[in-house]
Amino acid sequence: MPILVDPEKELPDAKRRPSASQIISWLLYPVIMMIGVAVGIVIGVREAPDLKPINNANRTFSNAKIVSNVNTNRSNSNANTNTANTNSSVLNTNIFRTGDSAKLDSATETKLQNEKAASLAAMDRTASFVDILRQQDLIELEYSLKAYHAVRGEYPSTDGQPLRLERKNDAFYTAMKEFYGGSYYQKIDPESPTYYYGYQSDGASYRLSAYLTSKQKAFYLPAESDQ
Repeated sequence: MPILVDPEKELPDAKRRPSASQIISWLLYPVIMMIGVAVGIVIGVREAPDLKPINNANRTFSNAKIVSNVNTNRSNSNANTNTANTNSSVLNTNIFRTGDSAKLDSATETKLQNEKAASLAAMDRTASFVDILRQQDLIELEYSLKAYHAVRGEYPSTDGQPLRLERKNDAFYTAMKEFYGGSYYQKIDPESPTYYYGYQSDGASYRLSAYLTSKQKAFYLPAESDQ
């Protein structure tokens, strides 16, 4: 005999439907949780200790440490500066040079470096990039000549004849390689062999030359006005 079931209370092969009170409790549960969290936050804020004195103390301590470190760093910086000044003469020495170039004293080297810097600053920078490079190369060659003369009292001689610098065993390259202890990087024209750097000397004076293609004129060291 079949069992009669009240459809309002129980459905066949299914769970019992939730009651109205259960539905209301489920809907109110999140609201109650949010209210509880809010109340907990309010109570926590009210009961928390006053941190202002601690923060003020930390700030005072922190400021004291910062001032101390700044003074220490300044002292160290001054000490380092003094050490650098004291050791500046060491930086200007020629301990890394070989051959007769090591005989160049620091005062003369500084003088020559200053003269080179002045020459670089006076270059014609309206020329092309290659012509600027040519001017720089001749200034570097001139520095080597002046260093050579400062130690040996003369310039590498070509007996007054013009010499084409091509990094070969010519009078200039041979003299410089010996002066620098067996190794010397001689500058040559970036468009060699079409163009070249010229050198001539009688031992007492010298002349370096290059051709500035963008200006269509020769560049000399010493300059014409220096002769």
